[in-house]
Amino acid sequence: MNRSLHEEWWDSFCQQYDKTEDEMKSFLFNGELSKKEFETLVDCSRQDFITCGYFIDYGKLFASCPRLIECCNWTRLDELSWVDLLSQKPEFAEKCDKWDEFDGYDWSTLLGNQPQFADRCTKFDKFDGGDWSRLLRKQPQFANKCDKWNEFAGGNWGELLSSKPQFADKCNKWDEFRSNIWGHLLGKQPQFADKCDKWDEFEGGDWANLLSAQPQFADKCDWNKLTGVDWAALLYSQPQFADKCDKWNDFNETGWSFLLTKQPQFADKCDKWDRFSSWNWSRLLSEQPQFADKCDKWDEFDAIDWSWLLRYQPQFVDKCNFSKFNSEDWSCFLFNWNEFSKGLKTHLLLSQPQLEKYFNNSHN
Repeated sequence: MNRSLHEEWWDSFCQQYDKTEDEMKSFLFNGELSKKEFETLVDCSRQDFITCGYFIDYGKLFASCPRLIECCNWTRLDELSWVDLLSQKPEFAEKCDKWDEFDGYDWSTLLGNQPQFADRCTKFDKFDGGDWSRLLRKQPQFANKCDKWNEFAGGNWGELLSSKPQFADKCNKWDEFRSNIWGHLLGKQPQFADKCDKWDEFEGGDWANLLSAQPQFADKCDWNKLTGVDWAALLYSQPQFADKCDKWNDFNETGWSFLLTKQPQFADKCDKWDRFSSWNWSRLLSEQPQFADKCDKWDEFDAIDWSWLLRYQPQFVDKCNFSKFNSEDWSCFLFNWNEFSKGLKTHLLLSQPQLEKYFNNSHN
């Protein structure tokens, strides 16, 4: 079986349970997986490997392979998997046997997406400030059940008020807001500016984030605090501040490639072209192909760089040396094949007809 793209992730997954590939397939779905279903399962397992360990996006898996619903061993789903699945597919509620094991975080996440399950929740009194903030951001109608307003930390309040300013009268923690919280909150809700007493504590990143969203606060900004990275982020959204920037030489190559994708008029100030990586180039050229004559990294593009660039700018296909692709490169490239436009597929196959055999076999 060709696992290629996610083989390393899948091997680690199996090793956690000291099982072989076939044993793990049986462990999950009674050994009834087809090749396509198995590859989909690997894909649904890969995103949260490092942080969550054993976690599968069952919602995505069942949407891709609905036949697996009937042979799923439901007892294998833990609380995290159930919350994720029911958030996407509430119709599986009657199969869930973990309701009593959900904690405050689980419930606040689930009810935020599916409030109709509120009658099953017996743990509202166990919610902490973070749980309530998480829930009320999406479902403010539950506010009448909250008796923990005083337990909200400054960060909880900042997150809640950013989307639900109507709860401001319940907040008694304004003085606990750090500068980054203020930057985020005022970017969404500038009407709270009169409550902010942390202007002098704003760092360059705070100013870049705030002014990108709310440039009217520029008169309060200490421009000396902004680094090259901060300036690149700010000018991406608000190029009118360019005359205040004195850090052009401090921009790194990623900052430049990011900025120029949106604001190509600053190209004459860039002195880092030779430092751009293939990743920088593929992202920049996908938005601004006119800079192709400055690129000297074509031979360093990998399959991911090419799949990204060609998706948006298929005219560069002639620069790609497909003959250098190994099996792993092809897996990476073809993994994105379904996201390519029909026009791009046609263009690729017309200019590179030898690729047809790979495309025809890419998603059997």
